[in-house]
Amino acid sequence: MTSKSSKTYTIEEAAKVALVCHLYMRKLVKSGRVQGSKDSYGRWMIDAESVHAYVSARESKDAARIERIKAGESNHPTRPTVSTYNRMVRVVREDTTLTPEQRTVFLAALERYNAAWEKQYNDRQAAK
Repeated sequence: MTSKSSKTYTIEEAAKVALVCHLYMRKLVKSGRVQGSKDSYGRWMIDAESVHAYVSARESKDAARIERIKAGESNHPTRPTVSTYNRMVRVVREDTTLTPEQRTVFLAALERYNAAWEKQYNDRQAAK
């Protein structure tokens, strides 16, 4: 962390801000993707700017994935995690630049993407 005056979060607070599980937040800190240090009691104190930077980067990645889905380029070899899928749905629902019709179309595209992935996964499992 850069200074003592910078805002910090506990692991649980940082996880809530980033919409991830506290265990995943701990993993992010230990891997260095989010900056933090232990206080004198051994508790992780997470740099708020680092958490917000992580969220921003993830939202950009989610936005790019949404654009690929909208463009019909959804043949992604891996399925987004449930939390990523839920964030993508939330981003579309909260996008104030979309008309209700566009929002409906994008949400339907996300549902189709999810259903197609599940079918592909089930077909692979049945073939084994």
